[in-house]
Amino acid sequence: MKKRWRCLENLVNVMAAFIGKWELESQENFAEFMRLSGVPEDAIQNGEKLVSHTEITKSGDAFTISNINPKKTLVNTITPGKESDFETLSGKKGKVLVTLQGDTKMVAQLPNLTHTLEIVGGKLVETLDAGSVVFKRVSKKV
Repeated sequence: MKKRWRCLENLVNVMAAFIGKWELESQENFAEFMRLSGVPEDAIQNGEKLVSHTEITKSGDAFTISNINPKKTLVNTITPGKESDFETLSGKKGKVLVTLQGDTKMVAQLPNLTHTLEIVGGKLVETLDAGSVVFKRVSKKV
């Protein structure tokens, strides 16, 4: 029973760190990652110019993560420790298992991709590691 309470306490702490609205400040390797994902060049060029926001909310044990830009809103709902449906930024769909690592880090493992969200210095840092290309996004809380 003690272990279960520790897991629930950890989940609450993680939720508090991530919940809110985030505005993109910088990104690295966007074009390379999108090319690797099969996104057309014109869409990549347009995507690099878009200002995007991320909104993270909580309902029960689940997170809803919304990536919002003027062209598209991508919404994924995940529950740490359970397999969830997931759509990537490039539009590919699949199943994902999200695990918590401490109070400020979530890791989603997809086929051929590891998506990490973590709070570093009060900023949301997303890292998408596809092996040959690592795409990184840094957002500030608004």
